[in-house]
Amino acid sequence: MNFQRNDLIGFLKGALNVDVSDVEDDTLLFSTGVIDSFSMIELITYIESTTGPSIPPGDITLENFDSIGRILSYVNSRAA
Repeated sequence: MNFQRNDLIGFLKGALNVDVSDVEDDTLLFSTGVIDSFSMIELITYIESTTGPSIPPGDITLENFDSIGRILSYVNSRAA
């Protein structure tokens, strides 16, 4: 499955109540406090339920999950 930007933005806006009006693909989400650790857990759970395979704990890093661009890159590289 190809995980889309619109899917992720919709989840951030709808489920996590994030104001996405200023969120770009390179906006740091966790490092800047846009989302917190509880939201990160919800985000990981959403991604796993949407894309299929579980995400190994060692892959849950800021390098992979701190921006929309990083998340999309990570998730879609796993699907390839």
